Amino acid sequence: MRRRWLRNVLLIPLSLAPAGCGGEDKEDPTPGRADTKLAGTEGKKSFRTDRRRGSVRVAITLEGDSLAAAGFRTGRISDDPKAVSYKKELEKRQDETIARIEEALGHPLDVAHRFTRNVNVISANVLPGEIGRIRGVQGVTSVSEEQLNRPSAAHPGASGN
Repeated sequence: MRRRWLRNVLLIPLSLAPAGCGGEDKEDPTPGRADTKLAGTEGKKSFRTDRRRGSVRVAITLEGDSLAAAGFRTGRISDDPKAVSYKKELEKRQDETIARIEEALGHPLDVAHRFTRNVNVISANVLPGEIGRIRGVQGVTSVSEEQLNRPSAAHPGASGN
């Protein structure tokens, strides 16, 4: 049990990489809701733009096994009809959980990434005070703030060779 937990903890940073860096397939993007606008705000800034200031990026872990945890290979899944079917069902459950989160928050969830291969996680931008409400939503097992590591432009003592 401890070993599986440790393996999963070590895989999470790898699986939370942006699309094209080992996350989801580029050719099979999952639609997000990042550009959803509030009703009656046509022509105005999107909810995402208005709320981004002061927000934090969180990893929302959901109930249900990822493709890997369900026993499917994490390579090209389009060759395995059972894996494709499981992925579609997992995405449907993610959609349902996103809808419940949006209902609890009272506004669209700013989804940054969705993951199904190694973890069943939604990465989203939320206000710090909303984290507790998200934790109480059915289908959510945990919410943790992501750490964003950006390399500095110059490292003292680094050589250009």
